Amino acid sequence: DEFLPYVKEKKISLSIPSTRVDVFNIQLAEKISTIRKTGLTFAPEAGSQRMRDAINKQISYDEILRTAQEAKKAGWRRIKLYFMVGFPGETEEDIREIGELVKAIKKVGFMDITASINLLIPKPHTAFQFAKLQPPEYMDMVKGILNPYRKFGKLDINDGKKSFVEGILSRGDRLLFPVIEKAYKIGYYDEWGEYFSYEKWSKLFEEIDISRYMGPYGLEDFPWDHLDSGVDKNFLWSEYQKYFSGKTTIDCRERCTLCRVCIDYKTSNVLKGR
Repeated sequence: DEFLPYVKEKKISLSIPSTRVDVFNIQLAEKISTIRKTGLTFAPEAGSQRMRDAINKQISYDEILRTAQEAKKAGWRRIKLYFMVGFPGETEEDIREIGELVKAIKKVGFMDITASINLLIPKPHTAFQFAKLQPPEYMDMVKGILNPYRKFGKLDINDGKKSFVEGILSRGDRLLFPVIEKAYKIGYYDEWGEYFSYEKWSKLFEEIDISRYMGPYGLEDFPWDHLDSGVDKNFLWSEYQKYFSGKTTIDCRERCTLCRVCIDYKTSNVLKGR
């Protein structure tokens, strides 16, 4: 309440960062809607309810639509949605549901909809560290499924090439070091999008067997196991198994999930009950 008058006086545009659908504050949105604003950003992460449950994104289709409707009533006209594809066991229907969700939000009345769709990068120290990294060609299939939905909004479908390289590097071991060193010496400025070259990285990857970094994996030793993130590896494995059954894990602010972070680091959950 104290900040908004200043923003309005100075004619500053205000953007709300990526927001959890289940905690979206409609009252705050209504207040912000009275000033210059750029748009709302939500991250459903997956199009189908089956996949949202599997990745523990505990929000329903109805909740997403209700939030969009409330935002529209509050005066918001732009909305951006973030999705990932390439999850283990993902089907064409799961991907198609992304387009159906964009279509449904279009019917709410939003004229400016952007859906950003990116390839999953299965990172170490997460439950997906055991999962397969999909190749960039996977995104060609995604584009084929979602292209008919472009009439309902702007579909920003990543080509998956940079995500693939990042996925390989994130799972790297000592054998990958010469490749990284060579890329450094050549001068790969990959954070500058216009300088990223998948072809150059592919040529470097020919020097090693990158299939070892693509997965899927079991409980074998990983190059990063000696790095302690605080979360027990067996806990991550159990979460990965729950993924395939669609069982969700309760928020640890409600009940301890025994990931061992608090136990090993002798900390306490100060957010419990909030």
